[in-house]
Amino acid sequence: MPLPLSSGDPLLDRRLEWACGLMQRDEAAAAAALLAETTVAAPKFLAAWFALGEACEQSAAPDEAAVAFRRALALDPADRLGASLRLTRLGAEPAAMPPAYVRVKRAGWSQAWWQSSVAAEQQAPRKAGSEREQRGGEAIYKAVLVRRLGE
Repeated sequence: MPLPLSSGDPLLDRRLEWACGLMQRDEAAAAAALLAETTVAAPKFLAAWFALGEACEQSAAPDEAAVAFRRALALDPADRLGASLRLTRLGAEPAAMPPAYVRVKRAGWSQAWWQSSVAAEQQAPRKAGSEREQRGGEAIYKAVLVRRLGE
């Protein structure tokens, strides 16, 4: 089952993006306020609840962060985003690493590895073909020359 990171409403999805941008600029309190409004408008928006937990955690509001992470965990019992780990970090609840979270992380790591290896291959300088390929090209060139000169 794919991880639902969209609310289904483009405006609410855009609010999540804005909030993430605010958190990157160390404006976690503003992000938390924006995400709180977003979760009121879309109470089943898993990604917004998780991001609200992160924003509250960054803005030194651990109780609010725990509430948001618990809500994210309630929306996704498989815990693919790792809300239980965040609750453990807050000291709210001890938890083992959820298997679904590990699978999602592993899939992300393998995709990142694949993309980096493809990018490295594309950036690598092209080597001339093997000696056999070069001889094959020369043989074809000579055959074409002989044919043209022979006509």
